Amino acid sequence: MLTRVLDRVEIDHTPLDLILLHDDLLVPLGRAHLTLLVDVFSGCVVGFHLGCKHPSYVSASKAIIDATKNKDYIASYRLSSRTNGYVREK
Repeated sequence: MLTRVLDRVEIDHTPLDLILLHDDLLVPLGRAHLTLLVDVFSGCVVGFHLGCKHPSYVSASKAIIDATKNKDYIASYRLSSRTNGYVREK
């Protein structure tokens, strides 16, 4: 039984319906893959990695590194409370 935040974090790799293109050459780099770390207790995303290579231990480790980094940049966004989470206002 989970009793608090970060008791258990699950990782998920998801292929996106998105092909990344090179900025200058406009050649396809590959299909985008999103790796998420989600806290099971709160349902919040605690870390992520977006890349064009197939999911591997590298993408998992980059998502874990992102989860451990300081999130001070979030304070610069104006956030408003909505239903289950927070949504960035425009």
